[in-house]
Amino acid sequence: MKAKDAQLINRGVDSELDAEERKLFDKMLVENPDAVDMSRAFESIGDDIRNDSTQSASPDPYAAWQDIRREIRQSERTSDERFASGARLGWAGAVAALLVVGVLALSSWRLLNGAAPELAFSDTAASRVDWVETGIPGATTMIYTDVETDMIVIWMDVAQTGESRDT
Repeated sequence: MKAKDAQLINRGVDSELDAEERKLFDKMLVENPDAVDMSRAFESIGDDIRNDSTQSASPDPYAAWQDIRREIRQSERTSDERFASGARLGWAGAVAALLVVGVLALSSWRLLNGAAPELAFSDTAASRVDWVETGIPGATTMIYTDVETDMIVIWMDVAQTGESRDT
């Protein structure tokens, strides 16, 4: 179909034809089935456009601008929060690494200077036991220092009777 015929059909569907063009348009619809199909397609497109324009209200420019500004603020806030959290993690990692290096350096310095590691308990506190309470009737205790290990031993002797203790 020629472009000239398509323009005639388009203007005919839109009712923009004068009397002479209208006769030519009607004749084309009778003689040419492709013209009928194109006319129906143009009418369908026009109906769709009219339906869409009546169903959707035109957007408020002020509301649209507010939506744009809100999106910008949210994207700035998330990028700032990501930077701040990354900076905090960076500082925390640096402080932890500094502490580890400090402890290792101090330990190395003490070992190189011949300082022996100190035990967590005091020898004087462990060398004296005044008494032991067993809570078992008839039990006797013996306290002594083992010569080989230099540890205090608390020995308990329980008299065996024929009775069961689980009762």
